[in-house]
Amino acid sequence: MNYQIQSTSIPHVLILLVLLLPLLYGCAATVESRSPLNWGYGVNLTPGWQIGESSNSAHAILGYSRIGFTGGHNNNFQFGGQFRHSIDPASEDGIWVGGEAGYIRVVNVFDNNSSSNNPSASGYTLGGLAGYRFKVGTVPVSGYVSPSYLSVGAFKSNGTSFGSSSNGFYGKIGFDIHFMSLLNPKGR
Repeated sequence: MNYQIQSTSIPHVLILLVLLLPLLYGCAATVESRSPLNWGYGVNLTPGWQIGESSNSAHAILGYSRIGFTGGHNNNFQFGGQFRHSIDPASEDGIWVGGEAGYIRVVNVFDNNSSSNNPSASGYTLGGLAGYRFKVGTVPVSGYVSPSYLSVGAFKSNGTSFGSSSNGFYGKIGFDIHFMSLLNPKGR
């Protein structure tokens, strides 16, 4: 088959590349929990960069998760970074460990409430990571777990505070697809 691009201008191609670039670096679909009783789902973009010739990599985090509670759900937005270290640097497959730190914004959305002024709070997450990297065909992937400590301030809406700051657990069970690793022989 012969495919041709017809009358595509350079600005359109650049916009498309900018929008798709995070997906080329890698992403993780996650199932997350904030407290032992509240479960949800989400997606993290985790573009990673190999650090020289070492067995280490650094990753940015841009994530969204939706975690239900009785009467509504939380929309969680997370921004931060990860550091990963391969236990066996000679192998493309194997166990890796690391840590992550991030800023989190939690927005409460209540059922049967059409208000756009939902209570929200900001805070941080800090925790460890452990995973196993293997290949599916030629694409490196990882399954991982990430238990984290969560601390958020008081929820606010229209300048009014509700309750006080809180601490808890924020865990992720995820699956990374390392698309950008196809360009690196180490497959990180």
